[in-house]
Amino acid sequence: MSRFKLKILFNQLIENSFANAIIQTILIVDVGAFFSILVAMMTGTFVAEFSRTNKITNFVRFLKFILTDVPSIVVTMVAYGVILL
Repeated sequence: MSRFKLKILFNQLIENSFANAIIQTILIVDVGAFFSILVAMMTGTFVAEFSRTNKITNFVRFLKFILTDVPSIVVTMVAYGVILL
């Protein structure tokens, strides 16, 4: 949907910038989801097709283990401790 059509549809709300914030949030989420799904599909294909034991495959499997098995609060606290402390 072009920007011109959005202005026609949401002209009253865009002037108050409330709809603009909602539309921009939706666009940011869509772009982020697109790239994260793309990277996840490529990574999954890489691990499934080229599953020989090498450094890259071991690193990808390690990251998958960390991201799926460790609670996000633990990862956040470790990152906080490493970066800020």
